[in-house]
Amino acid sequence: MAVALGTAGYVSALRRTAVGKYGADRAISLEHLRELGHKGCLHEVLQPLESALDDILAIEADSALSAKLRNGQAAFLPSQSAEEIMAYATHQNKVVAIGNLKDRVFRPVRVFNY
Repeated sequence: MAVALGTAGYVSALRRTAVGKYGADRAISLEHLRELGHKGCLHEVLQPLESALDDILAIEADSALSAKLRNGQAAFLPSQSAEEIMAYATHQNKVVAIGNLKDRVFRPVRVFNY
């Protein structure tokens, strides 16, 4: 940044105050998270995975497609956009894969087996 401004500089501290809709004001420490885990109260603070994915495309998968994606296989989705975007696939209201959609082919990057 300093070079772009035609000067010199350095960063002595950097703190992320938000990631998407999650701000530092909603953060909890790892120590507090550990305590809640020991008390069996994690459900009080943890958000569902889908809440972090609400700004990317969701694709509803049938049983056959869900099985394919859970095995890490790419899938051609003719009804989807040809542009390159991030997306996730769900089956029966559960996320089964997060991946990239390009040229109507969804390629899983992370898969979830429940």
